[in-house]
Amino acid sequence: MLSVSESTGNLLAFEISDDDDCLMVSRVECREIEQPVGMDAYCEMWSIVEWRGKLLIVVTYSCDAEFWQQITDVRVFEADLSTNPIRLIEIESLDGDFICLSTCSSKSFRSCDYDVVEGDLIYFIDGCIYPDRFVYNMKDGTMAPVAADIPEDKFWAPNGKLMNPTWLFPPE
Repeated sequence: MLSVSESTGNLLAFEISDDDDCLMVSRVECREIEQPVGMDAYCEMWSIVEWRGKLLIVVTYSCDAEFWQQITDVRVFEADLSTNPIRLIEIESLDGDFICLSTCSSKSFRSCDYDVVEGDLIYFIDGCIYPDRFVYNMKDGTMAPVAADIPEDKFWAPNGKLMNPTWLFPPE
């Protein structure tokens, strides 16, 4: 399991083992990530996803727009795990594939396996960032609302707290 530390920007790798019907963290490795040249942004949010056997880091940049954060840019980097610190190489295409990201799950897909999805798109659902649900087009750098008509009340728990939206992927 991999995670990016929000406080340090380091990549954390956890090895999880099953020991007598109990999951245990058997190994933890921390690797420093060479920070990319920053954007003029109020906030950065990092997401990780596996794509064609490579680790990608998707960074959304936002500015403070009065009462909410507004996404100003999205950049995608391939993590070169052979270097120390880990070097990030910006990529501008997913070679026709697409990615689905949320705070709880992420996955890449080949668009040729699906009739209704274009390639080089990144779909975001996240209740913490404005706009909540959007698609980023890597070809032209544009952002648009996700076309799926998801009622706003589906993103809130009965107690009025914001839920963490999650993509549900069918088994392969």
